[in-house]
This record gives sequence, structure tokens and C-alpha cells, in this order.
Amino acid sequence: MIKLDIPIFVIHYTKLIERRQYLEPILEKKYSRFKFINEYDKETLEKDVVNKSYIKDKNEFERKIIELWKIRNEQYRELSSGELSCFFKHLEALKLISNSNFEYSLIIEDDVIPVNDFDVKINKTMKIMKNKKWDVIFLGQGIGKNFLNQKLGFKRVFPNPQIVNHPASNCADSYIVKKDVAQKLLTNFRNFHLSYDWELAYQMYKLNLDVYWCTRPMFTQGSKTGSYDSALR
Repeated sequence: MIKLDIPIFVIHYTKLIERRQYLEPILEKKYSRFKFINEYDKETLEKDVVNKSYIKDKNEFERKIIELWKIRNEQYRELSSGELSCFFKHLEALKLISNSNFEYSLIIEDDVIPVNDFDVKINKTMKIMKNKKWDVIFLGQGIGKNFLNQKLGFKRVFPNPQIVNHPASNCADSYIVKKDVAQKLLTNFRNFHLSYDWELAYQMYKLNLDVYWCTRPMFTQGSKTGSYDSALR
């Protein structure tokens, strides 16, 4: 069996050993390149690293949410240590992607549950997207089927990925990002105010990225379906 060569970076909290024990054998069978991001666990986050990038600013928090989501009553809160850890692990993955020799890479979080033949479906998706203009492709079910239906509407009946309007993130459990886009995102993430999936949505909007969602998700999020407890808060 030929293993696929797309690099995969797994956002992993090292204390959740069972998640790695579940995912690693699956990835080993199908992919030649994958890496678990073990750095930046919440217990080892250095305050000066966090304070350099994470800006606790209620006005900026509200401004971004109003600008993109038109929500005027979102209650301001500071990010938890788990959310900050997740954010910096995603940044590490983007850094590795931007320094790689590959056109694009896949980022997944350690609570994802792959569907059957997810590797075949990813490969087929990338062949479909080969001649399309795209920057980021979300592969997962994210928040859930109802959210997908609401966002995509009748496009949900089509098997191929569909471009979506901003705000265009659907959690950040599984997405493919191009190398040059990873570098742009890193630049814009130098200062952030929101949790990673919200900040990602805002920066994709500011960069006017072409974002696609898979209408037939390849991953579900175990911490949303009940397979795992959430480790963020």
C-alpha cells in the first residue's frame, strides 16, 4: 500500500495519551509524514511568550466580533490556559508548514474521529481542487450538521467542496492550508484577541482568502460528539 505524502500536523495535548494512542496507528497506516505538536502544553506556556502575542483588550475583542459576525452582545472574557495552549500549537504547525517544501499541509486536532477511507476522500478532494483557486479547505463537520446546512444550504447536496462566504471557519479541528497562506496567517497572528478558531476566521476575512468547506465531512470532533471531554476550558 502506497502511503500518501501530504504532511499532517496534529495539535496534541500530551497529557491526553488516549487520543494519540487512537490517532497514531491510523495515520501510520495511511501517511508517510505526520507530526504531533507536543510543544506549548498549558503547563509549560511561558508568560512572556503569551503576553507578547495575546492582547487582553476588550475593545479589540468586541470590534473584531462586531466587524465580522455583527454580534454586539458577545461577552468579553480572557482566554483560558487550554485555549492559549491550543492557539500556540496551531501557530507552531503553521510555522512548520511555512518552512516546508510542500505546497500545502493538513492540520488536525487530537480529538478528531476520521470517517472510513478518509485518506482516499482527502486525496480525491485535492485532485478536484487542483485547478481551482483556493487558500484553505475545511474537512471536518466542525460545529455540526445543522451549522453545515445553515452555511451551505442547497450546496450540501453536491459532493465537491464549496466556497463559503466570510466568516468562513468551522472550528479548526481539520483543515488544509497552503504554504504561502500559512506564512500570511502567521504574520497576522502576531497579535491576537480571540480564541484560535474565531481569530482564524477574522484573519481569513482580513486577508480575503478563498475558503472551501467539504460538504461530506471527513472528520468529526470527538469533544463535540461525546467521545472525549473538552480540554480547552
